[in-house]
Amino acid sequence: MLSDTLRAGAESRVFKIILFLIILSFIFTGVGGYLIPRLNTDPVTVGEYKISAQEWNNQYNQQAQMLQRNYGAQAVSMLENPQYVKELKTQILENLIDNVAFNAAVYDANVRIGDNQVKDVIRSNPAFIKDGKFNNDLYIATVRNMGISPEYYGEQMRVSLMSTSVSEPLMRLASIPFDYEVKALSDIVSKVRYVDLYSIDKRDLTKSIKPSDDEVMAYYKDNSDKFKSPAVSKFNYIVLDMAKLMNEVVVDDEKLDEYFNMHHEDFKVAQKRGVYHLAVAKGSEAQSKIDAIKADLKAGTSFVDVADKYGIDKDNIDLGLISRGSVAPNLEEAVFAIDGVGGVSDAIVDDFGTHFVGVYKIEEEHTPSLSEVKSEVRTAYINEEARKLFNEKSQTLADMSFENPDSLDATAKALNLEIMDSGDFSYGDSKAVWPLNTKAMQDAAFNEENINSHMNSSPVNVSDSVVAVINIYDYKASALKSFDEVKDEAYALTVDSQSVKKAEQLLQDYAKSIASGSAKAPEGIEIKSSKNIALPRGDNAYDPEFGMAVYAIENAKNAYTIATNKGVPTLAVLLEEKADPNFDATMYNSALSVQMMQLNSQMGATMLRQGARELNEIVYNQEAIDLVLKTDEME
Repeated sequence: MLSDTLRAGAESRVFKIILFLIILSFIFTGVGGYLIPRLNTDPVTVGEYKISAQEWNNQYNQQAQMLQRNYGAQAVSMLENPQYVKELKTQILENLIDNVAFNAAVYDANVRIGDNQVKDVIRSNPAFIKDGKFNNDLYIATVRNMGISPEYYGEQMRVSLMSTSVSEPLMRLASIPFDYEVKALSDIVSKVRYVDLYSIDKRDLTKSIKPSDDEVMAYYKDNSDKFKSPAVSKFNYIVLDMAKLMNEVVVDDEKLDEYFNMHHEDFKVAQKRGVYHLAVAKGSEAQSKIDAIKADLKAGTSFVDVADKYGIDKDNIDLGLISRGSVAPNLEEAVFAIDGVGGVSDAIVDDFGTHFVGVYKIEEEHTPSLSEVKSEVRTAYINEEARKLFNEKSQTLADMSFENPDSLDATAKALNLEIMDSGDFSYGDSKAVWPLNTKAMQDAAFNEENINSHMNSSPVNVSDSVVAVINIYDYKASALKSFDEVKDEAYALTVDSQSVKKAEQLLQDYAKSIASGSAKAPEGIEIKSSKNIALPRGDNAYDPEFGMAVYAIENAKNAYTIATNKGVPTLAVLLEEKADPNFDATMYNSALSVQMMQLNSQMGATMLRQGARELNEIVYNQEAIDLVLKTDEME
């Protein structure tokens, strides 16, 4: 039996050996790590344990295979990039070091895991559940299909639990933000700045601005990027779209039945509850009234009769069958806390008033029959099979376009794809047809390697379900237009540039006159003003850069900034800063707490890794490391 196998393994030398050989993926990383046996052909030594080049490469190969399974052609493209592979391998090595260091530190602290804990984890693994309970035969078959023995798998679990028993409590504790931290940030964000705004219409200044030919020429030279003709690329391309592959999936009842049997958990229907709801509007909920309503409902009076008795709106009393996530959290919590049919909640108070909910029906969680969810099963099956087809054909696309680099003909024929022509195509052309209007295709069309090689590109991942290959046959680089071609345009832009500078100087002088107590507008220039304007953070009425400039002003009366807003030079003079009356501190603090928990969790993970490293001597063998990295480059 499972427990006997585990106990026998723990009492033997197997555990002691395997403890230093293996460790499942550590909580902080997506890459499996192992404690390595004491070998001497090693890129890195962590304390007494050595990480071998073979183990490092094994981990890289596993990661590369996972990327290919999950991302198909996109992964193929990434793994063809030597720089990406080098960075990936380096990160994998660092993760291995983190895992070895942490698990060595945990083991040295005498942390151990018993058989019962290992057994509970294995028994609760969905991969080993059949007909709602743990199946030992399924367990043995599954782990053997993984290429390992049940004993070995059990010890993997033991070592993994050993590590997480230390890391998870520390991570939970470290991730919780202090109330004062949340409040301090909330107080900053809740403040609104009130400003006086002054602006000058540039058009009032352009009439008097007459730049010389030399000034226009200087602007032309200093801003040459504004006067270039766009680069133009012409290419053929083919597109593999998973949506079209759905039509190739053959579906019959036998396949649907098999798919449903394998994935029935995916179609489980959550518990639903039939719910009655009464809401007493805010402002009309005298406590005596609330108490009377509660007493009537608890006594069994129907929700409709209670609504009639107390003049409560009867619309939407019956919310129908609801599941978790379908109503407001406060109501959901109350609904699913009720013991059974006929139960009524206590008063629920929120910003809208006082609520009562009652349950009149419960549909328990269950797995429906295939006939009940056949349409959903059919859709899921088609999507899964189309994804498999897409991954297979993506690999074919990558292989054939590489093996037949001069043309897309062979690849298109093999995959039954149409070869299309882009025509003249410029970067950033948002009006281009799909998928040429996507960034991925535009980047590929103007990739230097693709331009110069005149060969098929690497697969272009338009999305996770669309991949393309292009072959550029003509390219014209961007070129600076002659001054004569753009003289009028250069003149107009020079005038605009000089008018902005002049407006900013006039506003600067005006700000100084305000500070002196004798505000005086420049003669012949109209300064438009808007007084005592509330400017909340992130107000869409203003450019983000302008809003940031306003909040960067020193918090002092008559402090000011000059920045462009909606293309208009604008002076903002600070009047005061005070709390926003519409700021929802409860909602904001809740969202902020989640963000801070995520940040703290990342910082906690980093601290644990660094701490574990400090407890171990880590020696890098740079020659061995370079050999692994250079071997990949040669391949």
